[in-house]
Order: sequence, then C-alpha cells, then structure tokens
Amino acid sequence: MGTCRSLVAPHEYELGVLNPGKHRLPIRIDNRMILPYRFDGHAVSDGEGGTWNGIVGRIELAATSPVWIEDAQVLPSLTGKFAQIKVCIGHEVGQWCAYPDFDVITKFAGTQPHYSAFPEGKGSGHVPYMVPGNYRIWRDSATEHHLIAKNKEIAHASGRFQVACYKEEVEASLRKPSYSGHELLDLHDYLGQGGALMGLIDAFWEPKSYVGPAEFRQYCNATVPLARLKDRVYTTADTLKSDVEVAHYGLKPMANVMSQWQIVSTTGKVVAGGKFQPQEIPRGKNIALGSISTDLSKLHAPAQYKLVVDLHGPTLFKNEWNFWLYPAKVDELIPEDVFVTTSWPEAEARLATGGKVLCHPLAKDLNSTNPKLSTVPICWNRLMNPNGACMLGSWNDAEHPALAGFPTEANCDWQWIDLLGETHALNLDALPPGLEPIVQPIDDWNRNFKLELLYECNVSSGRLLVCSIDLNAQRAGAPSLRRSVLD
Repeated sequence: MGTCRSLVAPHEYELGVLNPGKHRLPIRIDNRMILPYRFDGHAVSDGEGGTWNGIVGRIELAATSPVWIEDAQVLPSLTGKFAQIKVCIGHEVGQWCAYPDFDVITKFAGTQPHYSAFPEGKGSGHVPYMVPGNYRIWRDSATEHHLIAKNKEIAHASGRFQVACYKEEVEASLRKPSYSGHELLDLHDYLGQGGALMGLIDAFWEPKSYVGPAEFRQYCNATVPLARLKDRVYTTADTLKSDVEVAHYGLKPMANVMSQWQIVSTTGKVVAGGKFQPQEIPRGKNIALGSISTDLSKLHAPAQYKLVVDLHGPTLFKNEWNFWLYPAKVDELIPEDVFVTTSWPEAEARLATGGKVLCHPLAKDLNSTNPKLSTVPICWNRLMNPNGACMLGSWNDAEHPALAGFPTEANCDWQWIDLLGETHALNLDALPPGLEPIVQPIDDWNRNFKLELLYECNVSSGRLLVCSIDLNAQRAGAPSLRRSVLD
C-alpha cells in the first residue's frame, strides 16, 4: 500500500475504493536508525524524557468522497477588498539564549513562597524532586574559568543582547506582509535536552533581572508601532530614513489616532522629531503612518540615540530603536609613542624597550581555542545545534577610557555586531586570572572560555593593548573605535 519514513508528520495512505466486507491491514514498523538522524534527535533518543518508537497517536480509517479538496484557506478583507490565500505562521521564533544567573540554583530547594519543589508540598520531604545538577556543573565550570565573580554582570549583559534579538525577530514577523502571526517556542528556560536557556523568564516562570513586561509589550502586543530601519549605525554624512507603520490586532479599529516620532539622546533630550497625520487605524498589519527623513549632520557624534514612535489612541502604544552615530571624518593619526602591529614578535620586542603597543592579531594566526564570533546568540543550545555559534553577547567596561570615544552600554548591541565580520575572540584562560577584559565576549555556558575583544596589561616594562576587532574595517564605527583605543 505504501511506505513512509517521516518521524515528524502523520503517515497517510490512500486505500482506494474497497469492496464491502472484512479486510486485513498489516503494519510493519522498523525502529532501526535507517536515516542519518542525529543521535540526540527528538524522535530517536531519550532527550525529552521518553522515546517515540512504535506508533504514536491514533490509527483511523476515514471514508471520503472520491473527489475532494484537501485544504483551502481564504481570508477576506472587506475594507481592503482582497482575499489572502493560505496562512503563514512564524514557528518557534527566536530560541535565542542568554548566559545563566546561577542564583537560580537556590530556587530548586523549594523555599520560595510561591511554589514548592516537593511532590506533596512544603514539609513533605527532604529531597526536592528537581535537582539542579546541570546548573551546578555549569557554575563549577564558570568558577574554574574565573568567571563566577562577574556572574551577575555577565548574565545581565547577555540577557540584554538576547532581548535585542527577540525584538528584531518579532518585529520582522509583524512587518512581513505574508505572515499571519508568530509563536515563540517558549518564554521560560527549558531544563531538558542539556538545558536550553532561551527564556525571557526563568525555569520557574519568574522574571529575570534584565527585562520586564512593559518593555516586552512595546514590540509584542496587540498593537505595535514599527519602523523599517535599513541600518542601526550611521555617520554624520548620512540621512536617517524610515517608513513607519503599525500592526493592529486589537478588538476594533482605532479612530482619530495621533502619532509622532522623536530622536532622543541618552540623557533624554529630544534632538529631532515630527508628527504624522491623524488617521483611523483599521485592524491588520502594514498600516502606514508616514515616513521619516532627517539629516544627521546636525547631531552630536559619536553618540547613541534612539528613535521613538508614539501612537496615541485609546491607549498609548510606544516602540523604540537604538542607533549609533559617528563622525564622517575621524583623525587617523597614530600617536608617536604608540606602536601598532599585528605581529606578536614585533609587539614583544617593542614592549621590552618600555614602549606602548596596540596589537590586533589576525584571524589566520589564531587557533581553534580562539573562536570565531557569531552575530546572534546560540539558538536553543550549542549541544543540540552544533553549528559553531558560541557567543552570548558581551560584557563591556563602558566606563573604561579606551571606550570613551565609542559609546556603549555594558552589553553588546548592534554597533558591536556591525564590527564583528570575521572577528575571532582571544582566549585568556592561559593568562593570569586577574587579567580582566575591557570587552568580553560571553562564551557558551557549557564551555566557559574567558574571552576578550579588547584588554590591556603591562608586559615587561611596556604597556600593551590588544584588540581582535579589525579597526581598519570599512564600517561606520570602526574609525571611531580605532581613535578611541589609540587615545
């Protein structure tokens, strides 16, 4: 009658037109690893606490007409006078991970006021039914790699980059005309399959330190203002241009809606802005509010700003986007007392004479313990998705003089991602534990390499600054970072 090798979809067979009477339907199941599935694949392993071998679900016979339409989905819009055929939903969007805050380990003891870790409630036993063995292993690894003292700062910085990535993913779904919605795989950390720390809340469904409901609802809500920004990094020779729209899935249209845009500095000062025409907002997406075009040459640089769009209807809806502005022309002069090189032997020789050295090693000179950085965090976890991605954002010493001319917060954001390209992080595990990076990429929590993009130290009688970012890259922010590091 037929065969099917799928482990993820129903097996359906056409029996044709059968004669009345009794029939026999034999089924043969082969549980061998016939196809090259991963050893830890959902359908062939116990990674989720149970195997899926044999027949799962139900077996049924369904009588149908000899001729039928198998599937048809038509979504009419009376106001738009069109019909959308089929529906496309973003499935398991995101899965971006963040480094763990090991204080969560204490929650497994069952002493919190809102829940119990014991099967029969508090006081019913001495050993909780959930034991955080994986978290303890990760914590011990972080301790061995001299990361544990900064666990709070690293977890917070990693989480802020995770939030930025979720925001991009959700907004992309809301902007895309052919998408009818999206669903996140989960909002909380998942403890199975080696641990998937992709939640914006922890495994106990409690908030993490780095994001709250109000911020999340700016971009994941029934009504969301959206901006189509081509870039997040500009120079003063650029013009910021963006079409602005709204996705509105509230209960009913909104009448006489006032909307505006503003560019705001980190001190809260409004440096540019404008208003859009009042209008009715129907239910749906890709509803245009207007366009923005503003000359950036009049703004101070280097600096971080945010574009803010407000929608004033029955309820205030607001969304915002960080962007970075750098001078179009930056002084390239190297101070006379600074030696710049990509060669460690050259750097070592100059340091021995008491000189100042800026060394930026080339990727081709680094081995596999100095990993290439990705531009998004680990998806789900590195054990289930061994694609080479290892970065979970970065922790930055934002007040360090080397970053004075390159505005940054304590976490990785899009101005850093714009510079990464083929960048490799440098592994500091073999160096003295007291050596702290200025910019520290955050490694996979299973491995915990102590990494850097920028650090400084004394060597012999000289002063060394090491940067593994290409400071000569043809990117808007590279000249400003180079100037900041040299100064």
